Amino acid sequence: MEPSKELKGKRNVNFNKREEEFLVELVRKYQQVIENKKTDSIMWKDKEACWVKLTAEFNSLGLLVPRTVAQLQLKYKNLKKVVRKKSATIR
Repeated sequence: MEPSKELKGKRNVNFNKREEEFLVELVRKYQQVIENKKTDSIMWKDKEACWVKLTAEFNSLGLLVPRTVAQLQLKYKNLKKVVRKKSATIR
């Protein structure tokens, strides 16, 4: 195995539809903080704390695989990208 691949770590199990839906529901719950455009240090701390809470709630559901904050943030970012792309093709 190449050294660069070892550093990246193992690939995790894909998100299923239920996990995606639950993630979107949780983000809606914390939307005012997560989608806030402010970038000061207080807001960064609030966002970080919010993602930690969201991750704890997500993992408490007991789905297939416990997810990290970074995994959930990346998945949410990718979901937003897909939605924007679909809405652009509809126009």
